[in-house]
Amino acid sequence: SNQWMRVGNPMPNVFVIKLAVGTNDTIYALCNSNNVFRCHISGGDWTPISVGLPAVNMNFIAIDSQNRLFVSVSTGKGTIYRSKNNGNTWESCTSDIYTTPFSSIAISSNSKIYTGASGIFKSENGGNNWQDKSNNLDAPRSIYCLKSLRNGALFVGTKVGPWRSDDNGITWQLRNTGISHLNILQITENMIGDIVLHGYNSIPKGAIYRSINQGETWTMVAANGCDLYTKIKQHRADTLWATSRFSGATTLSYSVNHGATWINNPLTISAIWDIDVTKDNTIFVVSENEGVSRSDNG
Repeated sequence: SNQWMRVGNPMPNVFVIKLAVGTNDTIYALCNSNNVFRCHISGGDWTPISVGLPAVNMNFIAIDSQNRLFVSVSTGKGTIYRSKNNGNTWESCTSDIYTTPFSSIAISSNSKIYTGASGIFKSENGGNNWQDKSNNLDAPRSIYCLKSLRNGALFVGTKVGPWRSDDNGITWQLRNTGISHLNILQITENMIGDIVLHGYNSIPKGAIYRSINQGETWTMVAANGCDLYTKIKQHRADTLWATSRFSGATTLSYSVNHGATWINNPLTISAIWDIDVTKDNTIFVVSENEGVSRSDNG
């Protein structure tokens, strides 16, 4: 069945672009027009937590294992703001980096943070200090996304496809064999170690690709006519979900075989911009008109 419920009391802003679910059972929602809110996963009021943030839109919101929050501004000099107190106050943690806006962030299982802008930057201490890891990246210096794999390899997405580093960013290799949607917007890893990504081409139309050999070759596994897949997220051990926006057969698709094939979910929700899950497998999605919705039964 398709039972989705709105989360919490009515939101002050229902155009939600990004979300993150913390280990503290709190949902953090990033809306357009510089509105950031939090709410307990069981519901209640949405509390605004934008004090100290500039009045510009943000590109991402992320949370690490210590429940530190990170958001990035979308205009001007690249800046990441960090909150150590559940969003009550914010501070810049990238004042010594001069770059274009940070477009993406990835937090590894051992709490190392990677972020992409006109290069790749890494922090090993929660954002206090950063190292440039892109000196040998022979690629267009706009990093759309990045992923730290469990085996230690790094992937980044650019407008010419994905690049891989096996030595912590010292050297990079372009790995786009089989891909025709070369603008890579997200790279993730499923539970059995396959790499799954989504990209788009100039039509524009989105597609999902999978690699079972660490990116050496790729196979297109889904393209339902949407202009963009916005997020791919692991749910249960063998299940992946993909959100999408505009055109296409649906805004929500899923795979029960590690991403090899995909099924369209007949869901009537507007453009879905992000998806996350809790430790007990509850799914949350954020959309353009409905705010935050949840499903307890997949």
